[in-house]
Amino acid sequence: MAKPRHKGKSKQKKPNKVVQAKASNIEAENSEIKEEALSANESEPKTKAPEVKKEEKTLSEKEQKKLAKEQEKKDKQIAKEKALKKKKEADEKAGKLTMGQRIKETGSELKKISWPTFGQTMKKTGVVIAVVLFFAVVLFAFDYVLSLLQGLII
Repeated sequence: MAKPRHKGKSKQKKPNKVVQAKASNIEAENSEIKEEALSANESEPKTKAPEVKKEEKTLSEKEQKKLAKEQEKKDKQIAKEKALKKKKEADEKAGKLTMGQRIKETGSELKKISWPTFGQTMKKTGVVIAVVLFFAVVLFAFDYVLSLLQGLII
């Protein structure tokens, strides 16, 4: 049997030296970042709760009551701020606007209006006056006829 012929030798690609160098640099940077993160985590206290507990143990009852009152005041203030924020959001959803917002929106809406020309305005004014005069004449005539009928009846 004859050996199968290949058009070219099978080439196994060898990694490029530049690519290998970049990969090693990236790995080194990643390990440095991880080390920095670990050292930062170790330097920071994990929780502040144990420190507070230690302070509470050393504080007298009066001091603890003062701290509790101060904490209650802070909690109330935070609750008020949250309530105001919710109210503002609800007002915005309901369409309530402040005076400044209304003025700005009015100005922007006025810019969108296509105003009629002077000639168009005069024509429309003439039509309105003509319709008013027509109905005035009709009503005067109707009133005159009704007053004549009333005079005949009485």
